[in-house]
Amino acid sequence: MPWTPQNDILGHPKTRVFLYHGGNNGFQEACYHGVPLVVFPLHGDQYDVGARVEKRGLGRQLDKMHLTAESIYEALNDVINNPKYASTAKQVSAIMKDQPLSPRDRAAHWIEHVIKFGGDYLRSTGPELSLVQYYMIDVLALYFIVFLIIVITIFLILRCGFLLLLRLACGWTKQKKD
Repeated sequence: MPWTPQNDILGHPKTRVFLYHGGNNGFQEACYHGVPLVVFPLHGDQYDVGARVEKRGLGRQLDKMHLTAESIYEALNDVINNPKYASTAKQVSAIMKDQPLSPRDRAAHWIEHVIKFGGDYLRSTGPELSLVQYYMIDVLALYFIVFLIIVITIFLILRCGFLLLLRLACGWTKQKKD
């Protein structure tokens, strides 16, 4: 298939484990649906997701440098047959789904609230800021000045060191005029 709806597959009641690279969206979707994980991180924040999966008991993490068919089979078999992973995943799912209002009811509440009380006090004050405050030009200027000071300091240190080495190598000394 050229494309598979991952969220729908994770939501299917027969899905028992999710083997994937460790992206954040897949992690959130698997947690929401209560599916245990087997993660093989490849780069970036995927290692963090893999560490969280193992630490919280949601599944297993595999090392991409030592990935074999046997290690994948062993990890999948462990996660599928060990009930602690499924129960932890179901508990995380229950926590994520425990909301006082459904999204539809929450949206209806806020629409009715704005109709009843108006929404002016909910607006951001961003448009009222001056140009300097909005784009934080003062902070950028400070960063630029600090950067300039560091670059100039490094340049002067390197220049002095180069001149000192040149004097030592060439035997240059300041001659006193009589």
